[in-house]
Amino acid sequence: SAIPSGDVAAAAPFVTSVANGTVADAGSRNLDLLFGVPAAAAADAAPDAFTPQRTRASVAAARAAKLAGHADAILKAEIQRDYDEARTKDAALDVRDAMELVDAARDEMKPFEVALQAALRGKASAQAQLAAFIARNRQAGGFEFDTGGDIEGKLAALGSEEDRLEGLVHSLLFEIEDLELELAEHRGSLDRLLETVANFENQRREAQQSLARSNEALKQAQLAKTSAERAMQRQNLPITMFVSRKTGKLLVRQGAEPLFDAAVKIDNPDAPLGTHVFTALDYATGERQLNWSVVSVAAGGKEPDRDTTPARPRSRETAVGAPPPARPNIPQTASASL
Repeated sequence: SAIPSGDVAAAAPFVTSVANGTVADAGSRNLDLLFGVPAAAAADAAPDAFTPQRTRASVAAARAAKLAGHADAILKAEIQRDYDEARTKDAALDVRDAMELVDAARDEMKPFEVALQAALRGKASAQAQLAAFIARNRQAGGFEFDTGGDIEGKLAALGSEEDRLEGLVHSLLFEIEDLELELAEHRGSLDRLLETVANFENQRREAQQSLARSNEALKQAQLAKTSAERAMQRQNLPITMFVSRKTGKLLVRQGAEPLFDAAVKIDNPDAPLGTHVFTALDYATGERQLNWSVVSVAAGGKEPDRDTTPARPRSRETAVGAPPPARPNIPQTASASL
């Protein structure tokens, strides 16, 4: 494929130094992307290895361990999600049952409330009758005497009526007191039930919030696993390293994804490097080294711009003695560019 102007693929030895150690700083973390796992993780995945150096087997084991870790995280998130779902359902049932008890308690209170209102009205009526009776029959001169009648019998009847009215008032007062005590007990029970409902509502709200968090955690765990799988698929793509004379940087890409770049120093930045493609063919013995092939793309000098203006007459001496135009010295092999 064509390489942008000023950017050529070249072997690493041509770069003689690194400015400010940026390769070490930027690359120590990003180089792990070339294999998909850090060196420590690869060593942990192959504890029987003689040295912690990465091999294809250790990297494969580390990748499998990484995916297993994501799968385990998803399993734990699913367990937490299921637990929070059960808690939310139980809390909702508790709220429903408590509200049923509240409704039952309110239904039980209604007859007492109706009876209390009736007793209060009866007391008011009895008190009014008693007051009217007293006002009518105990005022001075309020009695009409019939000389032909039984005065003592009439007085006894009046006293009996007054006693009846007073007894009715007192009876209603006792009834009202009993009803108020009964209602106070029912209201206390209702208040306790309402407090229980409020507690269950808080528990349901907390369970719903916990369920939302566990659903989000499960979603993130699934996304992390998917991202890791995609990253591992990308890790099978070819890795390309460019040395840019234009920007003075070493660029490393895998597929179309940039991995990192670092500033470098080139001894002779004005000299052309040529285009040389190194390809890893397979693993060497021990799978810690690679067998490489290199292809150098032949490059010729740029043709001089054609001038459409008529050529001036040249003397014979100039035409014969003029040297040919200089051509750029472009390395034709990888070793020559080094």
